[in-house]
Amino acid sequence: MNVEQMVALVAEGESDALEFKVSTGQLKPAFETLCAFLNKSGGAVLFGIKNDGRIVGQEVTDQTHLDIANMIAKIEPPTQIDIDTIAVEKNRYVIKLTVTPTSSSIPYVFSSKPFWRLGNSTRLMPQQHYENLLLDRVNIARPWDAEVAADFTIDDLDHDEIYTTVSDGINEGRLPASSVKENIEDILLRFNLIKNKQLRNAALVLFAKDHACLPQCHLKMARFQGKDKLSGFIDNQQMSGNIFKLLKAEDDFLRRHLPIASTFNPNQFKRIDKPALPVFAVREALINALCHRDYTDRSTGFSLGIFDDRLEIWNSGFLLKNLTINSLKKNS
Repeated sequence: MNVEQMVALVAEGESDALEFKVSTGQLKPAFETLCAFLNKSGGAVLFGIKNDGRIVGQEVTDQTHLDIANMIAKIEPPTQIDIDTIAVEKNRYVIKLTVTPTSSSIPYVFSSKPFWRLGNSTRLMPQQHYENLLLDRVNIARPWDAEVAADFTIDDLDHDEIYTTVSDGINEGRLPASSVKENIEDILLRFNLIKNKQLRNAALVLFAKDHACLPQCHLKMARFQGKDKLSGFIDNQQMSGNIFKLLKAEDDFLRRHLPIASTFNPNQFKRIDKPALPVFAVREALINALCHRDYTDRSTGFSLGIFDDRLEIWNSGFLLKNLTINSLKKNS
C-alpha cells in the first residue's frame, strides 16, 4: 500500500471493517478488533491514525515488530495477518494490519476470548453466539448427517420406503430405471447413506423404522381453537418417525384442519375447493423445516400449529451467517 492509497482509506473513516489506533501502545484492543474482524468478513487496523482521522504516524523499531508478532501468536486458530508499513514522514510510519478469515476456522479467539464487531464497536462475543459458531465449524469439518450411526444396521430401516423413494426417483427421471433392481445396500451406497457397511445418521432420519427413530425425529401438531395457545385444542397429536412418515402425517393433519373456500363455476356443476393457504408454499415450508433443522439438537423435534388466523411451523436451528429475519422478507 502506498501513501495515496492509505490516505484514501483513512478518508473512508472507521467502520465495521476498519479501525484507527494512534500507536502500537494500543495493541491489545487492536488485536481484539482484528479477532472481531476475523469472526465476520475481515478488516484492517491502522496504527498512527487518531480517532478523528488525522495521520500522525509512529516510530517503528525491532521491538515494535516483536510486540506485533507476540500478539499474532495469541490469535487462534492460527491465521495469516498481512503487515504493511507506510512512511508518512521522516522516521514515522503508519502500520496496517489486515486479516481475511477462513470460513472453516471461524470462530477465532484472541487470548482465549472471542470478539465480534457491532458497527464501529468491538465487544466480547455472547456465549450462545460463540457456541453456535463452534458448532458450525464442527459441522463443516464433520457434518452430523455423515457421521456413522454405530448402533444401527440396515435391518433398522424401512425397506419398503426405500424402494418407494427409488421408484419416485425413476418416475421423476432422477434415477436410472435399473435402480429398481438394486439391493438395499447398493441403493444406500448410491444415496451416500452408508460408509464401510455402517449406516450414516442421515439414513436413519430418512428411512428408520419406528423402533429406530432418533429423538430428533418427533413431531407435535395442534389445531388451536383461537388465535393463541391459551385457547385450548381442537386437535392435538404427537408422533415419531422418519422424514417421509412425518411429512405424510403433517399433510394429513393440514387437510383435516386448514379452512377450504368453495366456489362454483357458472358453467359447471362441480364444486371448486381452494385451501386458505397455497398448497405448494405450505408443502415447501414443511419440507424445509424437516430438512434444514439442527439435527445435532436431540432435545427438540418439529411443531406444527394451526390457529384461526395463521399457520406456524417450528424447528430447531439458527439462521445461516449474514442472514437476518428482515432479509427473508425481501423479494428475491
